[in-house]
Amino acid sequence: MADLIKPSGDAPTPVLVTVMPYRRDTAGHVTHADAMTWFAERGYASVFIDPRGLGGSSGTMLPPLDPQEGRDAAAAIEWIADQPWCDGSIGMWGMSYGGIMTLRTAALRPRGLKAIVPIFFTADGSDGLANPSGVRGGVMATGLWGTKTLLDQVLPPVRTNPTSIEMESWRARLDETPNIIDFWQHGPDDPVWGERAIDATLVDVPALCFSGWRDLFCSGSVRAYEAIPTRKHLVAGPWMHVEPSASPIAPAEHRELMLRWWDRWLRDKAEPEFDADGATVFVQGSAQSWREYTAWPPAESRSVVFDAATSSELIPAPDDGASAPPHWPAVSVSDAVAGTQSGTWYIPTFGYGLPLDEQEDDRRAVAIDGEELTEDTVIIGAPTADVVTGEGTTSDRIVVRVADVAPDGSSHLITTGIAPITGGAGQWRVTLAPTAYQVPAGHRIRIVVSSSDFPHVLPAVQADGSSSVLEVQGLRQHLLTIDPGAGVPTTLPPPPTALPDGIISAAPVWKIGRDLILDGVEMLSGADVAVRTFDEAHVYESSTRDFAEVNNLAPSMARLTFDHAATVRLANGRTIEGSVHSEFVGGKLTAHAKVRVGDDLVVDRIWEV
Repeated sequence: MADLIKPSGDAPTPVLVTVMPYRRDTAGHVTHADAMTWFAERGYASVFIDPRGLGGSSGTMLPPLDPQEGRDAAAAIEWIADQPWCDGSIGMWGMSYGGIMTLRTAALRPRGLKAIVPIFFTADGSDGLANPSGVRGGVMATGLWGTKTLLDQVLPPVRTNPTSIEMESWRARLDETPNIIDFWQHGPDDPVWGERAIDATLVDVPALCFSGWRDLFCSGSVRAYEAIPTRKHLVAGPWMHVEPSASPIAPAEHRELMLRWWDRWLRDKAEPEFDADGATVFVQGSAQSWREYTAWPPAESRSVVFDAATSSELIPAPDDGASAPPHWPAVSVSDAVAGTQSGTWYIPTFGYGLPLDEQEDDRRAVAIDGEELTEDTVIIGAPTADVVTGEGTTSDRIVVRVADVAPDGSSHLITTGIAPITGGAGQWRVTLAPTAYQVPAGHRIRIVVSSSDFPHVLPAVQADGSSSVLEVQGLRQHLLTIDPGAGVPTTLPPPPTALPDGIISAAPVWKIGRDLILDGVEMLSGADVAVRTFDEAHVYESSTRDFAEVNNLAPSMARLTFDHAATVRLANGRTIEGSVHSEFVGGKLTAHAKVRVGDDLVVDRIWEV
């Protein structure tokens, strides 16, 4: 089932298609409905589609990221191309899962598809969600997203008079495996992820790709952009997992950029900026400015390599770069608590949760400082680190962070990365998320190595339940840098001054607390949101509370809970109430869903794995 918004008049127009699993009849369509109307006023029809078995669409609900979703979307696009209200030119776009669907569909090359705009997306859902960079236990993103989609799965149609097809689809999907269970069951080595991955090299239409430096899909979206072989442009800002126009940091009206993209490739209007590949990039740190580059990474960038001369001193590496990094006596790290100061970049939020001062986390790791910089230095692209570990290593992962250290000692995250290891002695390559960040003169660059990134991933623990050990005895850090004056200064269109009409209220929650007795940390995040549904103006109120706690006395008992609830106040006075409580603790996942329609309990299900 789909919604269609057309421009006034009967003439056929280009059509913009979005396919997302977040239900047309609830909160998932609010901002897209606003965008659909906005594009209709500018001459583009828009279609918003529920995937099979979800929302109002018939059929059996598919596993998350299933390739069949792309084939369904491709079939829909070819059907739309033949409709009298379509002029034969189709663009596809979407954010998050919608961006993944856009990339997946474009790789199938359906007839009529002429251009795409994927926003905050990835070609590999395992890497971006379930198993970050191949490390088992990415439960914060999995738990939040999986709990949200389970609530969408169990809620009945949010309509005054649902059709028989909608009711049949709802009853059928109650027996399908929830996304949260599917993700937890499939570790990083499961072949299912290869089957669900997308080959971005098959995309043959122009692609305008959006990425956020503080978004959970930052690495995935930039890698996919780099793999696309056709005409393309990258827009990368300091955004978290929120639409660029709604970001509290450097907001930009992304629809204006999309409109120019559609005009260029669906209407063949002159648009010199988009006639060649390029990148529009926000440089963070002391720069706080947008710049245009002709390529990504910029052609002007140069490689800079540092060695850890000791466990606390970072120096330039030999010019030839051929020697091994210096080794020093192993420094042991065994701490499950570090990570929360990095903020909530790894989970979908409303734009809150930027990294905090990281000094507390730095003290729980091996922190290696460079010399005070004598000039402004822009780090750009995806850094890599070669970490040498000792025989006493029992950890199954390495976490590396690059930080900007101010003269007052405060430490600010530039970028971070994680990589799986097999334990013991060895040299391991860690690829960090791409970035653009200017470190000012007088500051230092700090490299921080640990095995903890909580609650992004569960703690690494030994058989007795204690924290695993990471012995660090060498490091070589590879950075790309660029002159601060490289590229061309630019600006992006300002965001709209008003919220979309469907949003009544939105209030985020984010708290971090520390337990000084047990040496622990806890984090609470969430939001209370009220919206009006797109088609019938019902009121949809949602509350999310996502909680994580761990301590160094019992790291194996790290606990993450996700409580998502929704109350739907139908226009006819009836109410629908749904709730999902999910919990990860001691290696076990439990999810409990309830739904009431009026006074009747119609769903009460528990899943355990």
